[in-house]
Amino acid sequence: MRGIPTEKIPCDGCKSVEGNCPVIKDQCETYNCVVEKNVAYCYECSEFPCDKLHPSSKRADVLPHNMKIFNLCTMKRDGIEAFVEKSSEIKRRYYAGIMEIGKGPQLE
Repeated sequence: MRGIPTEKIPCDGCKSVEGNCPVIKDQCETYNCVVEKNVAYCYECSEFPCDKLHPSSKRADVLPHNMKIFNLCTMKRDGIEAFVEKSSEIKRRYYAGIMEIGKGPQLE
């Protein structure tokens, strides 16, 4: 898919590759920002959320970047360990959920 090796999908995140994303020519600016600000996750930054995390509908069907803010807010609210436990359900809801207005994506 788009030149990304199958074993790299879904994306393991910028940290796993130290910001050297296989689909961009330069290092990930979001990763560099986190390193420069000396935070573990974007939600720890005083500027969270910033435009680097702004969602876009373009390519949302193949790039899960629209999930970033939800994931980061879940980490901030519940902690990293609880997020990890919930992450597979979050992904299922994003990719397979049927959107119901006022309820969010519902799993059958």
